[in-house]
Amino acid sequence: MTLAQAQDSDTDALLTSLVDKYSESASAQMSFSLEITPAESSSETFSGTFARKGSSFYLNSPMQSVISDGKDAWIYIPDNEEVQIVDADEEGSLFSPQTLLEKFYNDSYKYRALPSSASGRQVIEFVPVNADEEEIYKMEMTIQRSSLLILELKAFDRSGDRYTMTLSDQKFDVELDDELFVFDAKNYPDAYIEDLRID
Repeated sequence: MTLAQAQDSDTDALLTSLVDKYSESASAQMSFSLEITPAESSSETFSGTFARKGSSFYLNSPMQSVISDGKDAWIYIPDNEEVQIVDADEEGSLFSPQTLLEKFYNDSYKYRALPSSASGRQVIEFVPVNADEEEIYKMEMTIQRSSLLILELKAFDRSGDRYTMTLSDQKFDVELDDELFVFDAKNYPDAYIEDLRID
């Protein structure tokens, strides 16, 4: 086995362990901050929280809130005072580490370990196999090896936009009230509700 093969094997084992941790836990809860840097304007940063229980999830941030029971998702957009109802599979959650792992750790992407200056951390770069078919041409994931936690994600868009998400306060198999994942229209009395579900 060559050094390169050993490194690939180590990276694959690390990612497999990461997938197991994030997908096999019954529930998860965490905080995040997202920095959006458009190609031709100044960056903007906002923070929020994310929770998952089984296939249900909840996201709260200044830009939008999402409540999903695993089948349907209700997206509240404060600036428009609007709630959009969509299929959960269509919405997914770009703030879910599990969803992001599923999106990039598959046969559609190549990956490799990058050097990291921080002790105990590993940066893994993902690039699409068919680069012309994906808007995100590169993603970098920083992992804490000892705790098997995703600490940071950087996505690079073909338009020149950059996205940096930092995760913190990650907890697994925590007690979460089922009501957290139930949408109640009474909590949004002034919102216009639009049903965009296919069926």
